[in-house]
Amino acid sequence: MTNFQSKMPLSLNRLLALNTASNYVLMGIRILQGILIMRWLYHYLGDDYYGFWSILWAFFSYMIVFNLGFGAASQKYTAEQLFERDIKKYNAVISIIFTSYWAISILISLVVVAASFYIPAWTSLTDPVKISVCRTALLIFGIGTASIFPLAMFSDILAGLRLIYVKNFVLLFIRVAEAAGIYTIMMLDWGFIAIVSYSVGINIVFNGLMYFMVKSRIKGFSLRPSFNVEAFKEIYNFSVFAYVNSIGNLIIAKTDRFVLGAILGLPAVSTYQLGTRVPEISQTLSSQFQDNVVPVSANLIHSGDTGALSKILLSGMRFGAFISVGATVLFYSMTEATIRCLFDAGNDDIFLICKIFLISSFVSCAVRGVPARYLLMSGRHKFVALSTVAEAALNLALSIYWCRQIGLMGVAYGTLVPNIIISCFVLLPPSMKALKYGYGEVFLIFVKPLIAVLPALAICEAAKIYLGDALLDIFTLTAVYAAAGAVYAAISWMFVLTKTERKFISDKLKFLKKVA
Repeated sequence: MTNFQSKMPLSLNRLLALNTASNYVLMGIRILQGILIMRWLYHYLGDDYYGFWSILWAFFSYMIVFNLGFGAASQKYTAEQLFERDIKKYNAVISIIFTSYWAISILISLVVVAASFYIPAWTSLTDPVKISVCRTALLIFGIGTASIFPLAMFSDILAGLRLIYVKNFVLLFIRVAEAAGIYTIMMLDWGFIAIVSYSVGINIVFNGLMYFMVKSRIKGFSLRPSFNVEAFKEIYNFSVFAYVNSIGNLIIAKTDRFVLGAILGLPAVSTYQLGTRVPEISQTLSSQFQDNVVPVSANLIHSGDTGALSKILLSGMRFGAFISVGATVLFYSMTEATIRCLFDAGNDDIFLICKIFLISSFVSCAVRGVPARYLLMSGRHKFVALSTVAEAALNLALSIYWCRQIGLMGVAYGTLVPNIIISCFVLLPPSMKALKYGYGEVFLIFVKPLIAVLPALAICEAAKIYLGDALLDIFTLTAVYAAAGAVYAAISWMFVLTKTERKFISDKLKFLKKVA
């Protein structure tokens, strides 16, 4: 959003605009799909099966344990355009990663089979029928997603090519098909196992399609099962720290469900899951530019154009803060009405969890998102990895301790406190120094949107007073959000953005209109 048009090739500007716009289109579909599927399944499956469904998807995220940082390495080598300079070496690197992934896939399947024998221990289930159903669901889900593991590499390659929009268009159709399929299964009352099977199958189709996308865009691309020690060492020097960082983020993001399941049982997981859904929507709204940071940083650092990179990343932080402030403040004000309207559920625990995680997601997106990704690609990957490990350890320790002391809220506070410490005082300062950002410059990134959002906040508070239960109607709730959002956007257009930034956005919107 800053004036870097003259500094950067037009093609990169267009890619950034198209990637970010396609992220928002996909985001809208995913948010709607997530709300519908959560609402359908929460009432269709009941607490136990829905809680187990949540754990299954947490398990899917946990497969990054086996990633070894190869996903980030795939993006890095692709973004640095190794395939243009030396296609033979590039194919060797990617083939090593692909071969390693297949070996890991077999290991994942073995872990799944072993875990299936201990379901009562980590779910607190006692009903033999439910245990049997959950065991079958775990085997289908776990082995099915293990087969996806090697195919996921092709999405990383597309991201490295900065063709995020290509991946998004395919994923958009897959998500629509997934929602339609799950709804049909529920209407036919085929049960939990059919839902799990269909969800896994549709994701296998998506990841398989990515291979053909990559093949058509990289001339000479080929995969041959192989393992070269020298090439592996080169990959490993970067990927091991990217891997450690991923593991730390995974612990931070997903371990809370397992802590709750083990200490308080599956109903607590269901309550927690409902409370985190709106913050997840807020985080999704605020982080769509950040997918561009890794490939763009790797490409521009490799080419030595750090001046343009500094301007792009400052723009990303400003954009993220603008969206995140608006989403956080409006969702925080409308928490109760939003949860009750969207999910037909709600209690004080769900509402408080939602508000805590809205603050946490704001810190993650507005403060941490761009700096952490930049540091990872700029040679500070060891520092980022160690910082994330420290946060994960503190997160896990506090979550377990506070969960035993104060119950459900302990896990929420155990996530929030370490996030604030690491994001604000560990990761932000070195990125500011490296990119030569001043404290005043960064301060204004957050203060201006906070001032601009006040009239929109007043609209939400007035709506709660004068509309009351009418806000439980989806159309009324949407109208309030639309009105508040429009006021925030209008004030921000004049107060937050500069003249140069307004021109840049207008140019990108004109380009996207032509593309559409």
